[in-house]
Amino acid sequence: MSNIILRALKDIIALLENRRLKYCLFGGLALQAYKRIRSTLDLDIILSLEPDKLQEFIEWMKRKNIAFDSSRGIKHIN
Repeated sequence: MSNIILRALKDIIALLENRRLKYCLFGGLALQAYKRIRSTLDLDIILSLEPDKLQEFIEWMKRKNIAFDSSRGIKHIN
């Protein structure tokens, strides 16, 4: 795992934990917790955010220079 991805993961998890937000890490990084190594170049996270908190989270990521692909990642589920 690259240092950039690891740093972004630590920053994101710290924010989510500090604000007591619900999240789920999945994909290549989550597999490593089960000792199943898979190369990855991104973070896969499901967030449980109120709609008004979504923009705040995106702005925080921008301030941290964490790239975010909103065309693939933002979905609102009722």
